[in-house]
Amino acid sequence: MNIENIDQSYDDKSRRWHGAFFTPPIWAKKAQDYISSVYGDDWTQKYAVYDPCCSTKNLTAGVHFKELYQSTINQEELDYAKNINPEAKCRLAYDFLSEMDLPRELDGFKTAIAQNRAIWFLNPPFGSDGSYKIKEGAENKKDITKNTLIYNEMKNLGKASANLYSQFLYKIIGIGGKICFFSNPTFPTSGSFKKFREFLFSEYKFVKGFLFPASEFEGASNQWGIVFSIWEPGEQENKNEIEVDILKNHSGNIEKIGTKVLYNLDETQSINKWYSSSLPKYKRIDLPQLSTGISIKQNGMGNNFEENIGYIVSGGNAIYYNNQDSYIINSTSSRGKGFPIIPKNFLKCCSLFTARRTITGQYANWINNKDEYSIPDTDHPDYPQWNLDCIVYSLFNTASNQSSLRDVIYKDKIWQILNHWFWMSKKEMMKLADENDNPLVYQDAKTDKDRFVYNYLQNITLSPDAQRVLDLASNLVRKTFPFRNMARDQHPEWYTQTWDAGWYQIKLLLKTYLKEDLKNFREEYKILENRLRDGVYKFGFLRR
Repeated sequence: MNIENIDQSYDDKSRRWHGAFFTPPIWAKKAQDYISSVYGDDWTQKYAVYDPCCSTKNLTAGVHFKELYQSTINQEELDYAKNINPEAKCRLAYDFLSEMDLPRELDGFKTAIAQNRAIWFLNPPFGSDGSYKIKEGAENKKDITKNTLIYNEMKNLGKASANLYSQFLYKIIGIGGKICFFSNPTFPTSGSFKKFREFLFSEYKFVKGFLFPASEFEGASNQWGIVFSIWEPGEQENKNEIEVDILKNHSGNIEKIGTKVLYNLDETQSINKWYSSSLPKYKRIDLPQLSTGISIKQNGMGNNFEENIGYIVSGGNAIYYNNQDSYIINSTSSRGKGFPIIPKNFLKCCSLFTARRTITGQYANWINNKDEYSIPDTDHPDYPQWNLDCIVYSLFNTASNQSSLRDVIYKDKIWQILNHWFWMSKKEMMKLADENDNPLVYQDAKTDKDRFVYNYLQNITLSPDAQRVLDLASNLVRKTFPFRNMARDQHPEWYTQTWDAGWYQIKLLLKTYLKEDLKNFREEYKILENRLRDGVYKFGFLRR
């Protein structure tokens, strides 16, 4: 049976649940080439090779090995691929994570390890939080991985213990031999793998590797990368980074398009810790939980200080989290994963938001997906102005969910949610309300006061492109004002009768009544965004 047909015969949902992605032949061949470049073209003849999660034998198909050992947890995979690598000395249905020692069927490989002629060649499952099924009838991932013997052995290594490929590596490191394996780039980069890295780098050193898009695996996302890396026993000298080749498949021809440094922040502070360490020890309270700028949930995970001016969500510390877990909202977020915004940390929050949101879309990709954020060089002479311009960026991004809501019910209590990020004066909004026969907005503003951001902007000077965006946004508030009465009747859920309605709400008016104006605004905003993005690297939030 053809290998690719075998792979397709497995249920995709089950495969993804288990974290199993079958290695395409072209990438198996490239991995073999990299091993040859290190250990010689005859490595398949002079080394004993063991693939402990061989599945349908994609890694070794089409190559003759003098001493090959194979195992997988599923007997049916061995049955499907029984005609592949018939020379193998061992084809074993074996749960590799069920025990620390190797079974007697692998005594020959253990002998090769003792003779320093053993290579582990594997593509382990990439799942975490229990995606490696060992219990029949387990209904969720928490029932699975944490019941493996290896997990219990490596619990002291932190979150890496719940990750499948790190469990494979842990056992392999304890046994010995050279390691050639596929994985995602989390283990050399993520802060959650720090303890595991200390263990790995004390026992093994990096030799060579390459990075390529995970989309080369059927069913995997094109937003993250896969690393193939080669490791030998010994201590890793540089414990903060490894450099791999970047490879791309051009119509069946794999080309090197550059190199990538996979780095960690084990000896420096992450951006989220930099932020949270500056927060005062105020008591946090339960406030209305917002799932969007205008949607209240009656429960959630966020909490905030009573004297807050907003809430910033900043999940994780890598680019990977920017699209979904980076936004600003008022009150608090039902998703949690964030921190209070107060006047004292306002500028820092704007820089954090800008550093994350400028690296989304096409700028967040499979090459930089796992890059970690570090604290910026705030002493750089250009940083203060850049940081001020971040205020404008933070007001008008697609993830800027600042809004103003009145008389909303949360847990049987009526709440008023103010928009401290509104950038125009109360006086001008009352004038607009009077000119457009809108007594609701007029009365809402009459006994109120100017907002924090408006007052802040009166005492600073913005760069020309930031000022231009701010002026355009103010003009759009004026231009959309005549539509507020109409929106009040057609879309009361937008709360556009508040004088400090935020950009989230103004944008709803623009999308409905003035689409071309919104398009023109976005073009100017993009110019500002492109300039600020350069600062993310210039000031050291990220490394190129």
